[in-house]
Amino acid sequence: MLTVAGSVLASSGFWAWVSRRREMIRGLAHDRVVHVGKGYIRRGYLTLDEYEDFMEYLARPYQNIGGNGLAERVILEVQHLPIYPDYKKDIG
Repeated sequence: MLTVAGSVLASSGFWAWVSRRREMIRGLAHDRVVHVGKGYIRRGYLTLDEYEDFMEYLARPYQNIGGNGLAERVILEVQHLPIYPDYKKDIG
C-alpha cells in the first residue's frame, strides 16, 4: 500500500495534474475578481458587507496564490470606491 502511494506521489503525471488544477483555480479566481470588481466599479460604490466579502473571499485568496495583472488593478480600484453601510441590515 505504501509503495503504491509513493509511486503515485512520485509520478510526473500526478504533479502535472496538480499544476494544471492550480492554474485552473487561479484562472477562475481571476475571472471572479475581475467580473465582480468591475461590477462594483461600474456602479461606483459598494456596501460594507460587499467590500468585506470581496476582500475576504476573492481578493486576498487570489493574491495569496500569486495572482497579479488586471485583477490586481481591479482590486486596487475597488479599494478606492466609496463604501456605504448595508442599510437593509442596519434598519431591519
